[in-house]
Amino acid sequence: TDDGLWRAHVEFRADTTVAAARDLLDDGRTLLAGGVLSHPALPERTVDVSGPGTYNVLTEAGEQTFTVGVTGARSRTSSTSSTDVEVVARSFTGEEVHRSTHTVEVPEDTDYVDTEVTIDLPGPRSWTAVEVTCADSFARTAAAVWPEYEYGPAEQSIVGLSGFSAQASGSQAPALESAEDEKELWQRIGVAHLRNPWLSAEESVDLGISNALQPGGSPGQFSDERLDRGGQTFTEWATDNIDRGEDADVSHYELLNEWNIDGTDIRGRAREYTSDWLIPFRAELDRRGSSAKLIAMALAGWDASFLDIIDDDGGWDALDGIAEHAGRGNYVPDYDSGRWNFLGQVRTARAYLDGRLERGGNAEELWLTECYSCTRPNAWWYDDERTAADSVLLSLMLAKAEGATGTHWFQLADGLWHDKHGVDPVESEYHYGLLHADRSPKPSLPAFAHAAEWLDGAVFLGWVESPHPDLRGLRFRRGDDKVFWVLWSRQDGYLNNADHGTDSAFPHPEAWVVPEGDTVTVTVPGMETAVDVLGAAVPLGDGGDGDGDGDGDGDGEGGSVAVTVGASPIIISGDLDPDLAGPETVTGDMRVDLTEVTVRRAEDSDSALVIEGVNGTDSRLGLRVMGRQVDGEIDEKSVIVPAGEFTEVVDMGESTPLDDSSPAASVAGAVDGIRPQVRVLAQKRERTVPDAAETQVYRAEYYRSV
Repeated sequence: TDDGLWRAHVEFRADTTVAAARDLLDDGRTLLAGGVLSHPALPERTVDVSGPGTYNVLTEAGEQTFTVGVTGARSRTSSTSSTDVEVVARSFTGEEVHRSTHTVEVPEDTDYVDTEVTIDLPGPRSWTAVEVTCADSFARTAAAVWPEYEYGPAEQSIVGLSGFSAQASGSQAPALESAEDEKELWQRIGVAHLRNPWLSAEESVDLGISNALQPGGSPGQFSDERLDRGGQTFTEWATDNIDRGEDADVSHYELLNEWNIDGTDIRGRAREYTSDWLIPFRAELDRRGSSAKLIAMALAGWDASFLDIIDDDGGWDALDGIAEHAGRGNYVPDYDSGRWNFLGQVRTARAYLDGRLERGGNAEELWLTECYSCTRPNAWWYDDERTAADSVLLSLMLAKAEGATGTHWFQLADGLWHDKHGVDPVESEYHYGLLHADRSPKPSLPAFAHAAEWLDGAVFLGWVESPHPDLRGLRFRRGDDKVFWVLWSRQDGYLNNADHGTDSAFPHPEAWVVPEGDTVTVTVPGMETAVDVLGAAVPLGDGGDGDGDGDGDGDGEGGSVAVTVGASPIIISGDLDPDLAGPETVTGDMRVDLTEVTVRRAEDSDSALVIEGVNGTDSRLGLRVMGRQVDGEIDEKSVIVPAGEFTEVVDMGESTPLDDSSPAASVAGAVDGIRPQVRVLAQKRERTVPDAAETQVYRAEYYRSV
């Protein structure tokens, strides 16, 4: 339509053709099933497209067969009716990899006709969108390619899955996927942990995927009034759930879910939770001699007050960890200001947990049991499908950096958690999947698997210490001692869709449209390869004194190679020195002109830092300096610096201890033994267009070892 949005109108009816339609539905061909009903309100022709497998996830590039179905209204003038169908396939890089037109004859007595189309899918890692159009009807699917990877044991991975599963839905009809297909996909994408026991104890061992159990319960469930109506006692409820957990050999119990939702009596609920659920559940686990851990109720957004009450009421000693749902809106995952941001909530939760650990108790595990990148179409609060792939990879990398024990992605496929095949696209959780409703992959799926491979057995080394205010990065070492960096730029700001208006509508670009944006050029000694968010190769260039041929195969000997970095994360690897804290050079425009930032300890104080740099903004600039947490809270100091060169002394109190073996979480991460870092940042806000309803956020941001 004229406003740039696709709209579809579909009606269903019940008559003698329903049986044929149901057969198609059982095969997962939902559009064609609707078309077979031949409702007058539908277009004259309805098309459908399906790929080569349940999920269209392949291990090798090459030719694959897609099936195009055509059905619709009967011709009034002929016993057959022909129609032209166009098939177009586009890659994640925007390349058109296939285009063909097919004339399809649909006989009068035929419900539909299938036509096979061969498409050569790129590789070795790719995502391809396939669109079929016929008059006013269109259908889409997608396919992804990446090689098989053998993951290590579950305990060396943080990657997991929550939401709904086919395994929790009872009957497998309609048969969009079989139980075997789904389990195989879990392994392909690196799932190491399940939030609920969708596997038997034997399957868990065979597949290398650990089970957990998140029992459900509601406030007042064990009140006299409910018991009088025949409700379960706590003992009966706990027995059922612990029996179920023991049968599945779960690693931990995540006791209840999101009682701290906005508008509730948080204090009353926290006290009931502690006295009536948490403490007696721990007592029953101890009575049985269970080795499973007990994790506190998942919080709907960070809420220290709920946990404070658990601590005050004597429940903290019952816990081995906490769970958090770090929801986010139109903010990139590494934004940490205000509500509904990912990094800020995870970082604060980690600091709180470490602060409590220093005071005593066993609670040290942090589980992020509902992570997501929602792709509700054409709404500014949510990610478009391309941005979602960036968010998936970066969220998992940040979770590892901040010391999360595990993450559970919510959810595997678009749909309703309570109804596997239910359709309600305006339901708030309908678009949270890594897969579309037809079970074809969003770009998020190969990005998820790509992140899982790199994080398998990885150890966080610290944030990249950049000479440029817009470059961000994380440094890791894998189990094979291979060092890799995740790099991205924030020249374009921290808010997605920042030029939106006052209503919710915001047309999203197609996933294959490569966005324009500013970039920086980064030179790193020892860099040999770079890959994008899906794992596809990114070209390298001469870093100035390397091999000089610019063909992307610099050997890192006698010089360095360079790579272009934008808002979409890339991963670089090669012969990277694990002690190297940052790139050799970074060039590119700056959003906030703050450069040459250095941080050192003051000679006459154990707690003071000397911050030096150049403020090129021609006006005073407010800096925020963040160190390690103190008493469970991230500590931050502010200072105003003049234009030009500056030297400022900032007393950080206890947040920059000389003893770098302190278990207190650094803003740089929570892994013991990493070099302590502080963060220095300056921020400004601007409207990207005059009538934007929201201002974009730009930051100069530096991490520095002290």
